[in-house]
Amino acid sequence: MSGRILFFTKGTAVNPATRYRFLQYLPHLRQAGFEIDIRPLFGDDYYDLILHHASPGSRRAKAAISLRGLFRRLSDLPEARRADLVVVENQLFPYEQGVLEFLLRRFNRKVVIEFDDAIYLTALHEGKLRRTLAKAAHVVVGNEHLARFARQATDRVSIVPTVIDMESYPDSAPQKTGPLRIGWVGTPGTLPYLDDLHAPLRKLAAEIDFEFVVISSRPYVIPTIPCRFVPWNEKSEAREIALLDIGVMPLTDTPWTRGKCGAKLLQYMAAGRAAVASPVGVNARIVRHGENGLLAGTPEEWHESLLALARDAAFRERLGRCARETVRKDYSLQTWGPEVVRLYRSLLSP
Repeated sequence: MSGRILFFTKGTAVNPATRYRFLQYLPHLRQAGFEIDIRPLFGDDYYDLILHHASPGSRRAKAAISLRGLFRRLSDLPEARRADLVVVENQLFPYEQGVLEFLLRRFNRKVVIEFDDAIYLTALHEGKLRRTLAKAAHVVVGNEHLARFARQATDRVSIVPTVIDMESYPDSAPQKTGPLRIGWVGTPGTLPYLDDLHAPLRKLAAEIDFEFVVISSRPYVIPTIPCRFVPWNEKSEAREIALLDIGVMPLTDTPWTRGKCGAKLLQYMAAGRAAVASPVGVNARIVRHGENGLLAGTPEEWHESLLALARDAAFRERLGRCARETVRKDYSLQTWGPEVVRLYRSLLSP
């Protein structure tokens, strides 16, 4: 059974969540016969502001863009009448208490809510999200931690992990020269998690030669550590990750980080890179310590893990091969694309 699916996404391909949770599935859905309509809340101008600018002027511009997004949402809502299924990323508009969701149900009762972050942790959102989930036809979340919250409101919950398109990460490392590369990829909002690596990296720098690579929309500098900034670009991202020798995903253990879905960790692994991650949330499920990656919970463990990988290329290669196979089998678009098609078909069944 096919039909028309209307997606109310938060953003465009520039937004990682929108790209990974929705847009990369479109070829699978279209091939299965679904007609797709994408209606983003925010355009590229919004993400240009939050990724590259931080000033009182940019905050005013963000408010103006948000207001335009609200009017766009209101004008798009009637499109739900023509859809067989409506899928909402997180919420229709983050700065109100559910009026838009109420209006949406007037146009279509088959509404799916999908989220991959613990957005319920703010007082503004928790009550609204509980009410929205209780009335949704179905809820899709990125991991078991998020599912536990969703199940407090409804038993109509499915888990779809964040996945990686393996075709973007070929099984061949590009040629590179220069020192060992330890690297991180992410949005500016997650750069502060790197603060926990300052001490381990400084200690490591006294023992080996390396450079720390940051692939992001804003630079990040660790004093006394050789750092290289690589501006993030969707087209070059996979290649830049493949040029790393070791990928890192540090996280402070908080209720918010326990809801994260491990996208950057999976990117390193898909590229066949050895990865070190904090044992927080889904990371501890993805990584089998010493087999397909390493887990490090203290500064000492971070230093020891990075030093072991830096000194042993064969160890890095072995972990990288197993990591890639883990993603291919359990966290790839090629595995989960057909599963998402089946899920949507089941939701469209009478």
